[in-house]
Amino acid sequence: MASLALGRVLREHAAPVHAIDFSKDGEVMLTAAEDDRVCLYDCQKGILKAASQCISLGIGLARFTHDPVSLLITARQAAVRQGNGLDSLNSAGEIRYLSLHDNRFLRAFRGHTDAVCSLEISPKEDIFASASSDRTARIWDLRSDDCQGELQLNGQPSQPALSFDPHGIVLVRHASLPLDVARGICLSDFLPTETCLVLHMS
Repeated sequence: MASLALGRVLREHAAPVHAIDFSKDGEVMLTAAEDDRVCLYDCQKGILKAASQCISLGIGLARFTHDPVSLLITARQAAVRQGNGLDSLNSAGEIRYLSLHDNRFLRAFRGHTDAVCSLEISPKEDIFASASSDRTARIWDLRSDDCQGELQLNGQPSQPALSFDPHGIVLVRHASLPLDVARGICLSDFLPTETCLVLHMS
């Protein structure tokens, strides 16, 4: 740490940043902030490469897909109860596929009923996983609006976490454990039939 030095200060946001990610090749970095703006930076030059404002949706999480100018973003705003008892379509559970080639949404992924708190793209395929405060994890395909699979996380934390392994064949999520075990994780083979292995975390 003693050898590290400040290289560049980026001041593109007018509010706190709450999401950072790097493209697969490490050449581009993205940031998303409470000003509902997402920015892409050239990591070699340390300059702004592209930006998009998403006021109507609000930006929660933001992740690169395999294309360094196409992103997955989650809605930051909470679902609003309307007078007719229905939730507003601008729900915190919504995920959008954003292209910065032409600054437009390519697709909306709807299914979660509460805030998405974990969002991970497969390192090998055009699929991604999401986990929400509604205590479900879902698998999606970038080429389809429809959820490809759902896993109930009953008894899980209100903000579950998940991640793919480097080969994209194992999905790791937090696991519900007996009272005599402090905490653990669940390794799920990404196959049609799920298998689970609970590991004790000492």
